[in-house]
Amino acid sequence: MLNSSFTYNYIQGIKRQNAFDASNILMCDINWIRHGTRVEFIDDEGNKPEVKIGTIYYIDYGNNFYGELSYFHHGLCIGKSNGKILVVPMRSGADIIDISYHPNKNPDGQKYYRKALQSEGFMKDCVLLINNTRYISPGRIDKEIGAVSEDVLEEIKLQVFQVQFPDLFQKYTDTQQSVINYEEELNIKKQKLFELHKKHNWLYQKYNKLKEQTIDKNIKK
Repeated sequence: MLNSSFTYNYIQGIKRQNAFDASNILMCDINWIRHGTRVEFIDDEGNKPEVKIGTIYYIDYGNNFYGELSYFHHGLCIGKSNGKILVVPMRSGADIIDISYHPNKNPDGQKYYRKALQSEGFMKDCVLLINNTRYISPGRIDKEIGAVSEDVLEEIKLQVFQVQFPDLFQKYTDTQQSVINYEEELNIKKQKLFELHKKHNWLYQKYNKLKEQTIDKNIKK
């Protein structure tokens, strides 16, 4: 009775979805039934390659609540911790790519999103969903796609830090500015010290010269 009730409700729920959502829900559920206990990334050849930071993967995000990225999408791995990987989900983003932040192309854009450009190593121009950054199991990975450069990776990680932890990021930037100010002050003091050493050497040489002249005068007397 319980199984038949579940099956009925499941089928009715699928029928209420549009074709795109219904097919994706079924694909994610089938993938979960087949591989839900998988804890490693397994490629098409059955190998277990290491998940690499800075690499783009095709990922099954599963069925999620409204506003969360669901189903199969790409994602960029930006960290690893205790068997989980930290990914920034990606999507085509035609509706938000123009308002998305980019350090060079759109520095005034919204930092909840980040333009991901083909010229930076992405498969095509798309959007990184910074505010959807999450830890996932490597078992959700379907395949490896490509990688981005270290510079681009660092920029994205810093943006995730800013969006996810704004208070800590502000303290970090304040500390960085303090370091810059202290370095400038140190450089000024180093320059002053150099000038003092220079003046000291000049006075020392002048003193020795006067001393020699005094000795010569005394000898002549």
